[in-house]
Amino acid sequence: MTAGRHRVRVVGLCLAATAYLAAGCQSGNGTTIALPDHGGGARSSDDAQIEGVVRIDVQADAPCVWLEEGGLAYQALWPEGFRLRIDDPVAVLDGRGRVVAEEGQRLVAAGGYRPVGEGPGCPTDAVETVRIGRIESSG
Repeated sequence: MTAGRHRVRVVGLCLAATAYLAAGCQSGNGTTIALPDHGGGARSSDDAQIEGVVRIDVQADAPCVWLEEGGLAYQALWPEGFRLRIDDPVAVLDGRGRVVAEEGQRLVAAGGYRPVGEGPGCPTDAVETVRIGRIESSG
């Protein structure tokens, strides 16, 4: 094998490994993927109270987590480090790997609202984006 071919194989293998790691991470919490974040920690929030039922779709091309309230969907931006466990049971994990929300649970958090264009793009019928900060309760 020539040096050029060897380099191509190594680069191809590195790209495949990078794509796999970006898609999901296997840990003690199962397979997880990073949730869209707002760049701040769980303590950073606006002055609004966010409430809604957690909806999770792992069957989509790209898994999606959003809040639903009053028949309306809200795209969600999570604190930095939050992840979605896509193994059963599907759940939202905080930066320490603790379950903070599951499908169908009511979530109450400090946070704020943003235009839908600032969100992750799912669900596509969302009316607004919520910026989730400190989670006060779920259940």
